[in-house]
Amino acid sequence: MKGYSITVQLDAPQSRDAAPTVSLLDEAAKIVTSRLGADRFRVAGTAEFNGFNRDIRADRIQPLVDWVRHHFPGIDTSKVLPWAGLRPMMPNMMPVVRAGRIPGVFYNTGHGHLGWTLSAATAQMVAGAIDDWRDLDTPSMAPALGAGLDDVSAHSRKAEINPPSGGLLRTSSEE
Repeated sequence: MKGYSITVQLDAPQSRDAAPTVSLLDEAAKIVTSRLGADRFRVAGTAEFNGFNRDIRADRIQPLVDWVRHHFPGIDTSKVLPWAGLRPMMPNMMPVVRAGRIPGVFYNTGHGHLGWTLSAATAQMVAGAIDDWRDLDTPSMAPALGAGLDDVSAHSRKAEINPPSGGLLRTSSEE
């Protein structure tokens, strides 16, 4: 998955005043925005399946610029920095959060467009599994992590060791 965004430079006071100061989601257009300090405005919302190609396509950037011009006409869009980046993801959109086949190697990848949204929860899962792995007397392999991302809020987790074939982890709350 390759995602696109633009960062609009808000050089003029009029542009800074016209840009929102909170993050926005335009659900109909599938566009999200974020103010980056006083002088930048990030707009993201297009993506495509395109292998490993990192080229920035103008036909993907232009709708983002047009969206800004339509919704925030007071923002000068003459200085726009386009961006495209690869966002690994699985077909089911669930990240790969598990131990590798080599002891001490852990994977926390494949978050797709939800990288920032899921990263803290999956990092907590990996950290817990690493702690549990370190506590094992003679680990034959690192424990796998649970795929239960909706159940990450517990303070204490115990990772179950998966068979060597590997799989997504399961975690359970300690009682």
